[in-house]
Amino acid sequence: MFNRPITTGFAAFFTLLAATQFSAAVDANDFANKLVAAYAVQGNEISYGSATAEDDQVTITQIVGRMPGKSEGLNFGDFVFNGVVEDGSGGYDIASVTEDDLDWKFGNVRVTFADILYTDVKIPGNPSYGSLDSLLQYATASTGQIIVQIDDRELLSVSKSLITNSINADRQGLEFGYQVDGFQVNLDSIETSSTKDLINGMGYGKINGNAILSGDWNTQTGKLNLSEYSMTLEDVGRLDVKLAISGLSWKFVEGLQQLSEQMRGKEDDPKSQQAMGIAALGMLQQLSLYHVSLRFDDASLTNRILDAFAKQRGIDREKMIQGLKGTLPFALAALQNAEFQQQVSSAVGAFLDNPESIEIAVEPASPLSFAVITGSAISAPQTLPEVLGLTVKANE
Repeated sequence: MFNRPITTGFAAFFTLLAATQFSAAVDANDFANKLVAAYAVQGNEISYGSATAEDDQVTITQIVGRMPGKSEGLNFGDFVFNGVVEDGSGGYDIASVTEDDLDWKFGNVRVTFADILYTDVKIPGNPSYGSLDSLLQYATASTGQIIVQIDDRELLSVSKSLITNSINADRQGLEFGYQVDGFQVNLDSIETSSTKDLINGMGYGKINGNAILSGDWNTQTGKLNLSEYSMTLEDVGRLDVKLAISGLSWKFVEGLQQLSEQMRGKEDDPKSQQAMGIAALGMLQQLSLYHVSLRFDDASLTNRILDAFAKQRGIDREKMIQGLKGTLPFALAALQNAEFQQQVSSAVGAFLDNPESIEIAVEPASPLSFAVITGSAISAPQTLPEVLGLTVKANE
């Protein structure tokens, strides 16, 4: 009489436990195939050796990525996906992904990546263009050391890198960032005689620095804002780029993808290449420019270059600078815009005399379509500085 409810309770418990375990299981092949499909939508092809699942972990081996239509590809090794759960709409959410260290060789060039990690990855159930949620996503992608070698000589190394992505609450905007820390360029590894002589003349052996990029993209308006792209090199200088354009809608992105697919296998056909160029130019006319600027803050590079060139030519540095300043107006005469010619000559002259900073900026009064820019460049190139709101400034 008392044993029956106990037996019934155990039966119910184990039935529930079995159901829970069954619902939590991940179909490894379905997972892998949807990963392949997500990459395919973005114009990439990947293949793999095997896919296995254990609890909420999926391992995919021998992943190879290749350009569409190409037989050879890059070996990405094995991936381990941790904390895999179904998202309820046919896709998957993944807590983190680890990858084998990479070691690629391209002729005499060798590239290695260590400690590769992705976090908060999302694989859509039905990947397509049209929304951020229907594309492959990740919150962060990071690496440890990256090394580039040429003929076993180290040319470039990076201590670590980080990419970040964050979708806005309305799911219509994306904020992104990229950071490279502790990179070093070994100029001593360059063996081209003329280049090496110039580098030695400037006194550079190794250059250390870092780079930062950040921006956002609004998928509704198609506006892309690159709020910062900066590269700082010790004893060289700092380069800053800012950019804002609109027109990068889903329709535009999908059009580029379709154009790429149409050109597949026609890379060696001159007529097809010409047609692709015309089509790409036509698509660019859909974009509008808000602003773009390029600024360089010197930390010794310009003086080193001037000294090295003067020494190579066996002339006095000041005489060389005066010669450069004297030829600049003639080089700018083709613009047929005396006011802009004077502005550039004054700015460049001031920078050569005292290299602190130089900045080129385009700030039109209102967003300017690329069609208008192209039309002005063809019909009245002398008006471009005014049309673009183009300015050149030094030491400000």
